[in-house]
Amino acid sequence: MGKALGAAGRVFDWRGRRRRRAESNCNQSRAWHNFRLTMAGNLMSRKSVARARMQGNLDGLCGVYSVVNASLRLIPSQWTEDQVRSLFRRLCSQLAAEGRLEDTLFEGMTVRVLGRLIDAASEFMKTEKGISINRKIAFGSAPKGLAEFWSSLENHLQGERVSVILGIGGKHDHWTCVGSISSDQMKLVDSDGLRQLRRGHCTVAEEKKGRHHVLWPTQTFLLTAT
Repeated sequence: MGKALGAAGRVFDWRGRRRRRAESNCNQSRAWHNFRLTMAGNLMSRKSVARARMQGNLDGLCGVYSVVNASLRLIPSQWTEDQVRSLFRRLCSQLAAEGRLEDTLFEGMTVRVLGRLIDAASEFMKTEKGISINRKIAFGSAPKGLAEFWSSLENHLQGERVSVILGIGGKHDHWTCVGSISSDQMKLVDSDGLRQLRRGHCTVAEEKKGRHHVLWPTQTFLLTAT
């Protein structure tokens, strides 16, 4: 908030504090009182207006963004902004060609559709970069437990030019990209602002108290640039 200059040249900061000795305590109090009334009015106005919706609040494009982010992780230093936008456009065009763009916007996508988007990204990268994407599902059936799944992600991410697209449920019904993983947490490269998943809060079984992130091994892609 800026400073207000009075008729007599007096300057107030945003808290209405006295800036010159000639200013009276009465003027100080009046300025501060007026400031509080103004702020109260602003707060009331904000509460009366519907909350602004952000990108991602109303659409189900997390799958598209997960493919984009995973592709960038494969060769992180070899992209221009125009190429990233072209990849996004290519993936949306794939959905449109399948007649799935509207459904995806409002309802998200299945693992099979996501797999085809990865293939579309592979074709794009083959043309632009001379590199293809090899994809495989992490587990064809449920693993014995979280430890087995967690270990498989750790082993995969130790390789070169690799990335992971993770399917999660529970608190978040979401597709995301795993940036790195340690014994107790995984850090995400995420379109919705998720930063990390702590292992102690995750499960590959049913959601339960304290473990509200349900990881889906049969809906997780291990990607490698070839």
